[in-house]
Amino acid sequence: MNIFLDTSFICSLHLPEDSLHKKALVISQELAKQKVNLYISNFILLEVLTVLSQRKSRQLTIEFGRSLKEEAVIKIIRIDEILEDYSWQIFQKTKEKDLSFVDCSTLAVLGKEKIDYLITFDKLFNRFQSKFHFKILK
Repeated sequence: MNIFLDTSFICSLHLPEDSLHKKALVISQELAKQKVNLYISNFILLEVLTVLSQRKSRQLTIEFGRSLKEEAVIKIIRIDEILEDYSWQIFQKTKEKDLSFVDCSTLAVLGKEKIDYLITFDKLFNRFQSKFHFKILK
């Protein structure tokens, strides 16, 4: 099973004060029991490192980034020119004002890389499941 992790899930998992932290922990523990392939994009990594650095601490964020890169449990999909162009197409066609360019890049990755599942706490993605052929795991 291929699963893409969104910023909202990763940040909730690493921020104990977050209202969805306990839910993120439960999901994480369930994932650990299964044979799954976990993915993020380099754009998601940028968002996560920024949020954790601002809300937690820079040193803990650096340690998280190092472990992510060294342990390779989560594979990082690089947004290249093709994925960036597809993200831009999605961004231009979408009427949702709250859909960020990074969100559009997530939709592009889900579509082009044929990743069937997304873990997110961002309800905005619910509207795009059928169009981009993915399911949100809860």
